[in-house]
Amino acid sequence: MDYNMIIFIPAMCGFAALMILLWWRQEKRLRSARNEAGSLSKEVEDMRHALSALCTGARGTGGHLGRIDRELLRIGERQDRIERQGGAGQSEYERAVRMIRAGAGVDELVEQCGLGRAEAELLLRMQSAQAATSTGAASVAAAAERGERADGATRVGRQPGRAAGM
Repeated sequence: MDYNMIIFIPAMCGFAALMILLWWRQEKRLRSARNEAGSLSKEVEDMRHALSALCTGARGTGGHLGRIDRELLRIGERQDRIERQGGAGQSEYERAVRMIRAGAGVDELVEQCGLGRAEAELLLRMQSAQAATSTGAASVAAAAERGERADGATRVGRQPGRAAGM
């Protein structure tokens, strides 16, 4: 055998082994990159869905803001009209209060007094709270006249149905 062949064959085997090792490492990197690309693709798709949901929500919010703007404009115009009338709009509220005391509901107030739905609901709440406060104060005053506490118990030194000092 030739001396060159003795060196050439192991060198070629070493080179082949090195090439196989490099190929194997590249394949491993390629698989890793494919897996990462797949997970990134899934993340992109998830973000695409989230963005779509946000856009849908923004459209809904935009519509809601548009309705609020129109209602605010209507209220502003109504306020201007009332101010031009020199407070004549106050009678609408007085009429609404009288109607509430007579048992009118929100829809009746909106139709007959020209109030906005929110105004009518607010007036109803205010009148029911005022009625509850008035009723509570009247019962406390009546109990005080009878010599009782607001919870129905009698004061010390007085018996129910007996005059003081007996």
